[in-house]
Amino acid sequence: AGMDGLWVSADHGLGWQPAGVEDEFGGYESPLDFEVSVLGWAAFGILWGAVFVLRQDTLSGIVLSAYQVATMPLVLGVCFWSHRHGERWARWLALCFLPVILTAPFPTLRNMGLLPGNLLTQNSLAVGAAIEIPLMLALMARTDTHRFAILMEGPLTAAHVVAIATQTVARGLSLTSKLPENVVLRFHVASAMAPDGHLAETSDATRLVQWLNDKLSEMPANSGRTVLQLNY
Repeated sequence: AGMDGLWVSADHGLGWQPAGVEDEFGGYESPLDFEVSVLGWAAFGILWGAVFVLRQDTLSGIVLSAYQVATMPLVLGVCFWSHRHGERWARWLALCFLPVILTAPFPTLRNMGLLPGNLLTQNSLAVGAAIEIPLMLALMARTDTHRFAILMEGPLTAAHVVAIATQTVARGLSLTSKLPENVVLRFHVASAMAPDGHLAETSDATRLVQWLNDKLSEMPANSGRTVLQLNY
């Protein structure tokens, strides 16, 4: 299992404040608000699908078709948002969805009477799904990786931060009964001291976490170097 750590040490005396956090979720106050909005959109689709089955009239069919078309860019938007907020696999997930997103409008537009009924408009979604499934399986087969962030406050020195990061890497490689047999945690750690007047990336929390994420993404998975010191 792979684990990445984002370590930030903040000197109490410098009074670093995580400015800009309120904008981290693209206008939402928290990731929970964003999740609720997406789940609400999904719930509407389920409910309106039931309405269409019960009524089977033109109006409910048009609304359902419009919902399906609008969902396509929403899927890509969620993947893009997730990638911007540190989820490394979001762009690959978007790539997996892309065949269905590109082919789904054809049967929808056919049902709305905007395209003629033919072999392409009838089977395009099945072709897209046939491409999506092996891509999704390949993505699921990749090593599971998680990331977390730790903020350490106080009069810390560079030696303290490196020692804690190194100890964490070592502890992760130790066998434990809490994990399946012969499974260990392979940590990669990127660390920075904040605020740093010479680096704009450390001026607010959003930019700092993104900077650390980018540096972690650049580290090879099998690299012998597991602790990266960015500005000290």
